[in-house]
Amino acid sequence: PGEVFGLLWVLSIFLTRPIRSLPFNVVVFLDGRTSCKRLQNLFSLPREAHEGKSLAPAEWKSSPSADALHVEGLNLSIHGISLLQDISFRIKTGEFVAIIGEVGAGKSLLLDSLLREAPATFRNYEILGRDALSLNLDSLRNAYAFVPQEGFVMSSSLRDNVAFEYESSPLS
Repeated sequence: PGEVFGLLWVLSIFLTRPIRSLPFNVVVFLDGRTSCKRLQNLFSLPREAHEGKSLAPAEWKSSPSADALHVEGLNLSIHGISLLQDISFRIKTGEFVAIIGEVGAGKSLLLDSLLREAPATFRNYEILGRDALSLNLDSLRNAYAFVPQEGFVMSSSLRDNVAFEYESSPLS
């Protein structure tokens, strides 16, 4: 009995910590597996095309009759699930517009689609009377000022964080 008791005591000392940490390790494993699946889904999305017409900020002048933003037939489907369907709207120059809705209604997806960060399709997409689909991504995104709901701070200067660009040039 003394040897059995001694063996059980030694086993309890060496096995207590691993047995107690087993649920934690299972949770960490499942979180890692879920993260890997999300990364696989992200990497399987089509890549952005960077070709297209380039516009300098000075070229963004419009005619007085042009809408600031004109979108027709915006559709977004990811993995066969239709997330946004046939959205159309016009925003006149100088108008103030708010996008509101319930959590999960697609507000962020709409804005991501306009920035071409989501693989949306459009029947027509114009910014200040110009075809936004013919522009390269840098020119298109220069037409927007956008603050995402996810906070992100770069290890850089305040100017770089506001411009969202490393080593941004001072404004003239």
